[in-house]
Amino acid sequence: MKKILLPTDFSDNAWNSIEYALNFFRNERCTFYILHTYTPTFYRLDYMLGGPAFSAIPDTGVERAQAGLEKTLSDIARLYSNPKHQFQGLSAFNTLTDEIREVTNRENIELVVMGTQGATGAKEIFIGTHTVFVIRKSHIPVLAVPNGYSFRNISTILLPTDYGLPLKKPEVGYLIYVTRLHTAKLRILNVNNAFELSKVQKQNQERLMACFKSI
Repeated sequence: MKKILLPTDFSDNAWNSIEYALNFFRNERCTFYILHTYTPTFYRLDYMLGGPAFSAIPDTGVERAQAGLEKTLSDIARLYSNPKHQFQGLSAFNTLTDEIREVTNRENIELVVMGTQGATGAKEIFIGTHTVFVIRKSHIPVLAVPNGYSFRNISTILLPTDYGLPLKKPEVGYLIYVTRLHTAKLRILNVNNAFELSKVQKQNQERLMACFKSI
């Protein structure tokens, strides 16, 4: 069973990425972890000692997280009932990137799916700051879904490469899995200013072709 992490800030963009993931894996048995992280308005000693459960002062971040997760899970059950899919709601007082790293290690998550802009993301920014940080720090694949992009059947996947690195099968394993999952064609694109590939590039090209023999 696949384990997929879906970070959310309860924005329309985050919901769009959740819908995309549910459609992307509609024929796969998956457990989806819906994650929301928050930071209280100010830090208190009781938070440091025991978290919001030990605080005498209610925190709106905790309440908002719980209400948002409950609504998200309710909307999923109402709109995307799928016997192959299971869901868990997670909330944490932590930064998004740190919590993603902790959850992926603890739950053996295989993929992160998230939107490219958050609730306050500027439209002129192609990939939001949070998504960029997650991509930089993540040790597992991250699928970034553009704001407003709806799922369509995948027929072709493009892999741009300069053949500069000797990629190995474990590094392209998820790409092979996705290609098979959607019965897609994989096209490899190289743009080269020279007339021919260098000796190292040719060797890396051969290694890459060997990785894709199964498809």
